Amino acid sequence: MAGHDKTLKEENGTGTQVRPKIQAGVDFINGNIPKEMLKFALPILASVLFQNFYHTIDTVIVGHVLGETQLAAIGAAGPFYNLLIGMALGMGSGMSIVVGRSYGKGDSALIKRSVATAIKIAACMALLVTVTAQLIYRPVLRLLRTPVEAYGGASDYISIITLFAAVTIAFNLCSGLLSAIGNSLMPMVFLIAANGLNIVLDIVFVAGFGMGIRGAAFATIISQLIAAVISLIYISSKCRILIPEKDSFERDGALYKEMLQQGLASSMMNSLVALGTLTLQGGINSLGYLYIAGHTTARKVYEYTIMFNMTVSQTLIAFCSQNKGAGNWNRIRKGRRYGIFFNFVMVVILTCIMAFAAPALIRLVSGSNDPVVVENGAKYLRFTTPCVMILATMNCTRMPLLAIGNKLVPVVAGLVEFVWKVIFVIFMIPRFGYNAVIVAEPVIWVCMLLWLLLSYYRIDELKPQKEDAILPEIFGSRS
Repeated sequence: MAGHDKTLKEENGTGTQVRPKIQAGVDFINGNIPKEMLKFALPILASVLFQNFYHTIDTVIVGHVLGETQLAAIGAAGPFYNLLIGMALGMGSGMSIVVGRSYGKGDSALIKRSVATAIKIAACMALLVTVTAQLIYRPVLRLLRTPVEAYGGASDYISIITLFAAVTIAFNLCSGLLSAIGNSLMPMVFLIAANGLNIVLDIVFVAGFGMGIRGAAFATIISQLIAAVISLIYISSKCRILIPEKDSFERDGALYKEMLQQGLASSMMNSLVALGTLTLQGGINSLGYLYIAGHTTARKVYEYTIMFNMTVSQTLIAFCSQNKGAGNWNRIRKGRRYGIFFNFVMVVILTCIMAFAAPALIRLVSGSNDPVVVENGAKYLRFTTPCVMILATMNCTRMPLLAIGNKLVPVVAGLVEFVWKVIFVIFMIPRFGYNAVIVAEPVIWVCMLLWLLLSYYRIDELKPQKEDAILPEIFGSRS
């Protein structure tokens, strides 16, 4: 790895950019596009799969040991927590995009300065999230009309999990920096280790020690702290390119501006999505705790249906960021097309599964046979799963825009989502009940997709070209 400290970008006799190999890394700049995307995506997919598996086990433990009321408490707490943490993690994701572009340019000094800047901004975000959450979580839960039965548990969970927000932010920043330079394998290893430990601690704290919902919160914090420490040790020993020098922390006004703009764009995008979900949760809460439990369970299963979409989205962020830095616009266009194709295949498979297995999955995860929980949860899954293709196409359009530095369009798309969710909560849910909840997001995705496509194709470098065709290459060797 010593070569990283001198230069990343050299030229060989063919004019192809040459970079020293990063352990477990991929070649997004020169390699075969589908092969390199899948090589990068598979560890992320394993990470997301295991993380969703953990969240499902967490739900199973809480639902079976503590009952439907405490399950509803976690469901009521989730959107508020995701809003605050989503802001911080969005900053980290945006800053990782800048690191990825720096790597694409082949500038090792810029990478180190970018990492130093990211560390300082992340520390400020951690403090902001912690203080804000501790001050406002009770009023927010009341504002969201959290049922009395779930209020106490939701308060306990949020107060603990946000008090240690710095741990979550540090762990995710380490993973984001490794992914930015093409290493998705080690973040997978660390995440699986963290979630595996989390499951063990859930069983010990919740079922063994009888700590209730507080035990679930402490289990999450302890496991993420250990994973963050291991991640830092790995980066320090194996990826020295990500370790800033002393002079890397000197203030760089232009870099701070770019980091903040890119980070705030990602943060605002995540926050608007989470704020919309938080608003929607308020509408769901008005339907009663059985609907909350059914919806919470359905969303846990739904997370499996979108995990491949999430994987491809993260892959496109890293892929497009590096190729933007290298000036490879044709690879950005083709990468997006491959992302849409991969998602299409997966959505067809998942739709067939949900058509038959949805009720059984709801009963398995929730531990409930109540018809309100099972029937509404199954209905949600059967309708939403095929609509994930709309979401996938939307994300395969939004992520390249964000990666190339177009900060406004993805944020406006998030604003569209938020406004429509407010409309559904005020006008549709009171009239149509849970059916309005089911159709809300697919309808909103269509509106967002239209806006994103219009904006995407207005950029000259992203307009379709004849050489962008991917079908002849899917099983070929041409990049």
